[in-house]
Amino acid sequence: MFTRRKKELTINFLIRHSQKHDQRPRALMIRLRVNGEVAKSDYSSGIMIRPTKWSQEKQIMTGRSQLTDETNEQFAQVELQHREILRELKRKHSQGQGLRPTAELVKQEFLQPGSTSPCLTSWFKRYLSYLDSLHGSEDGLAQKTIDRAYKTLDHLRQFVSPASYDPTPFPKPKTITETKEIDARSPLLTDLNTGWAKRFHAWLQIHPHSGKRRMQKDSANKYLADVRHAIDYAVDEGFLATNPLEKFRPKRGKGKEVYFLEPEHIERLLGLDLPDQQASYVIWWAKLMCFTGLDYIDAIRYAQDPEKFHKRNAAGVKIVIERAKPPRNTCEIPLIGQIGEQLEVLFAEYPKGPPAPVLADLNRHLKLLQVAIGFDKTLTSKILRKTAGALFLREGYQTSTVSKALGHSSIRTTEAHYVKVTTSATDYDMERVARQQQAGTIRLRAIPVGNPFIKTFKTA
Repeated sequence: MFTRRKKELTINFLIRHSQKHDQRPRALMIRLRVNGEVAKSDYSSGIMIRPTKWSQEKQIMTGRSQLTDETNEQFAQVELQHREILRELKRKHSQGQGLRPTAELVKQEFLQPGSTSPCLTSWFKRYLSYLDSLHGSEDGLAQKTIDRAYKTLDHLRQFVSPASYDPTPFPKPKTITETKEIDARSPLLTDLNTGWAKRFHAWLQIHPHSGKRRMQKDSANKYLADVRHAIDYAVDEGFLATNPLEKFRPKRGKGKEVYFLEPEHIERLLGLDLPDQQASYVIWWAKLMCFTGLDYIDAIRYAQDPEKFHKRNAAGVKIVIERAKPPRNTCEIPLIGQIGEQLEVLFAEYPKGPPAPVLADLNRHLKLLQVAIGFDKTLTSKILRKTAGALFLREGYQTSTVSKALGHSSIRTTEAHYVKVTTSATDYDMERVARQQQAGTIRLRAIPVGNPFIKTFKTA
């Protein structure tokens, strides 16, 4: 028994039913079938004909004229275009570089050439739209992270444009035409490889025209990671089988210096009194962040109703608050010892907290505080947060507890960006150990004779 094999691709040209008797030229439509699957809707072939001269059964224009013959030849050309598109889609799919060919994909590629294999810049815009759609959800990213992703698109546009060799700042495209021109120069997702990633990574760090350093290696790593995440999204959507940038993961550059307020700076901050009312508010908020490690936005929430976030246990009180910054980890901040005492003093002055300046005003006044307390580094709300981490460690809390207090996702973050052994930390530990020894809680170990790491055995 024989079964009829389905044709791989079938094109049926037709005129809209309402236009069959029109005398004016109308667009000839296409009904496409690929492997038995029909495209969701008919679409224009781009060929204009007079409906009264069209033979639906024979799929040709009737009559004898040069124009009729040329039009009939166009039908074969359109069908050939579709077959070529299908062949290319099958080739890419077999190599793991595209979706399974369907009637809808062939139609899409015919109407918008290149749309089934997006270019990098246009795909990155689609990725940004996806990130924006997650705003407010548990999977949403911090606004700062999304802003950096938009900056990555600017870098990509500059990299693929001839303007990338112009030392002047790259202007964003102002028109749809300019955007299309940039997209036309952008590589397709299927053309990306490790070599492209290395060139982009190097370009981010050093300007090819002037040779001047543009950014640090770690910053370039973050922009490259944004591109890698966009390609991961393309894999999730089925446009690629694997991420071609996955193998290239540059090593971290030299880390930023970890610094925070030392005890003498904290002492000056506690005794600081400035005549400016706005500055006095900033001092209050600086102290709160310094002793709790809260981000400014979370500090404001906490100050408005402290009791709402207080949890009591056998040892005392702790602040339990969810960070506003994604992934919205929970902070558990102990309020015993000098930390709890300092907060009592603060809220005795302002039970609900003083007026909270906008972030720009806060940072501007922190620069004034920086000079007033003799701090020779840049003072920001992030440094106040790091200071709290150092205080917790000095109080004797374990690194894991400090990590939880600061709301970090991993202890590694705390160790890399918040922990630093300073001279004051060494002095503090020496004093602590000396007090414990004097009290008899710690005894000095006997000094070993010889090498304690070599065990000797008696022989007969």
